[in-house]
Amino acid sequence: MSAAVLHGRDCTAYGIVQRAEHGGWAISLCRGFESPAPKQDPNEDSCGVTTTPSGTVAVVADAHFGRRSAEVAVDVLLSAAQTGPPGRDPIGWMKARLSELNQQLQPGSSACALLMVVAQGDRLFWASIGDCRLYRLRSAQTVVLNRLNERYLGDRGWLRVTTGEGTLQKGDRVIMVSDGVPECRYGIPTLTPQQIGQITAQGSAAEAARALVAAALQGGGEDNIAVALLSHG
Repeated sequence: MSAAVLHGRDCTAYGIVQRAEHGGWAISLCRGFESPAPKQDPNEDSCGVTTTPSGTVAVVADAHFGRRSAEVAVDVLLSAAQTGPPGRDPIGWMKARLSELNQQLQPGSSACALLMVVAQGDRLFWASIGDCRLYRLRSAQTVVLNRLNERYLGDRGWLRVTTGEGTLQKGDRVIMVSDGVPECRYGIPTLTPQQIGQITAQGSAAEAARALVAAALQGGGEDNIAVALLSHG
């Protein structure tokens, strides 16, 4: 078992993109440009991916008012996957790990939006808190798989997790992003799902992830940018 992780604390220069590849996944992280939203740290995003005997686990997290919660979330969830893999009930496993993590982050920590997926062969399972997005690109059509909500991990004492599952086909691309991708200008929808699909349709997973970060920066790049992308099959 092994993992690849990118932390905001290690990616704090404007427009500089960090990248890693692991088990067919590509992850990218970039500090956004100056944002109208108040921030305590230059880059509050984090992302990572790990392989386990029962599948691959990927996480994208976006902290609010301090990077600690996103970095802790990614590290704790990937470590949990390595020591106690998801097994036959990935959604139950994700909900349990997020409930434990939610308590760990309270009190006094920044909250964070978070998206986690478990890929087991041709099956994809996900759990989502807040406004990170999960897209599936198939045959030039891009759909948003997860439902967004207004609760965040470690925020206001209770947890609301949206979950789902689906089947992957050969050639599908799974795209996980923080809100700095679809909202390149802070709080303003900028890149549509179809545009995101067009940008990520070509090249390897690493090339597609790099192209998506570049498009978000070109679109305004007012928020931090985290991407995890899988080319399936």
